[in-house]
Amino acid sequence: MYRKLLISLVLLIARVQDEPMEYTFLSAEYDDLYRAEIKFKEIFFIFSLLAIFIALMGVLGLSTFFALQKTKEIGIRKVLGAPVSNLVLVLAMDFLKMIVLANIITWPISYYLFDKWLAQFPYEIALSAEVFVIGGVLSALLVIVAVSYQSLKSAFANPIHSIRND
Repeated sequence: MYRKLLISLVLLIARVQDEPMEYTFLSAEYDDLYRAEIKFKEIFFIFSLLAIFIALMGVLGLSTFFALQKTKEIGIRKVLGAPVSNLVLVLAMDFLKMIVLANIITWPISYYLFDKWLAQFPYEIALSAEVFVIGGVLSALLVIVAVSYQSLKSAFANPIHSIRND
């Protein structure tokens, strides 16, 4: 019995010695495991920047449209002594309301999707509300920057031209 075991062990060692030893580093193994996630992150980042750029161009176009519609209102407010900050706020409030509504709609959906995605990893990561609040604040700041250009342009325009057009 031991003789058969010894013979099979010798044959196994001989067979293993004929094959070259293959070795890898553990960090390379982990890189291979998460390569798809890294590629997903890069693609997601590029498309996120593209979506943000397109959205900001749309916001800039909408702010231009709203400023043209409210030209007379802005002119009257300016003649009555409204500060520039108030005029900028008049145009920005419509957009800020839309940002708040969009965040209220997307936060639960995003939380659900990210929770499902993170559940597939071996180590669980808890999502915090800070991530969503920071995203909402950043989106509001980007919209305010995009709207403020057109708002300031309308606020510093001569009010006589906007009132006299009718």
